[in-house]
Amino acid sequence: MRGTTSAILLLIATPAAALDQGFLGTWAPDPASCARDGTAWFRISSGHMGGREFSCDLTHATSTDGATRVQYSCAGEGDSYSLDLGWRLAANGHLLEQAEGALKEYVPCGNASPPPAAAPPVQAERATD
Repeated sequence: MRGTTSAILLLIATPAAALDQGFLGTWAPDPASCARDGTAWFRISSGHMGGREFSCDLTHATSTDGATRVQYSCAGEGDSYSLDLGWRLAANGHLLEQAEGALKEYVPCGNASPPPAAAPPVQAERATD
């Protein structure tokens, strides 16, 4: 019983475990935005998402039928806010994101090297609370 309790606590303490490895990496609205000096790219890593002017910590993730719902606690440009996003990977390898009724598509940046600064939110288009 003790081992079972430890396993359950481990799963609760690691919300990123629900993220498909395909989501991890650097994304942008188009290939040109992947440039090192671009402002539209963002990076998803285990437990974190960020870009040039925002940084978010993953608070919850659930996956069903090829789609993943993620919730982040974010800070950027002096504001704190939360994000509730739906993600799935398209057949072409793009990230499809559903947020507030809008669908956005992002391309993988491959080996692009984003600026070494903190990873800010995915653009000013994100809603703030």
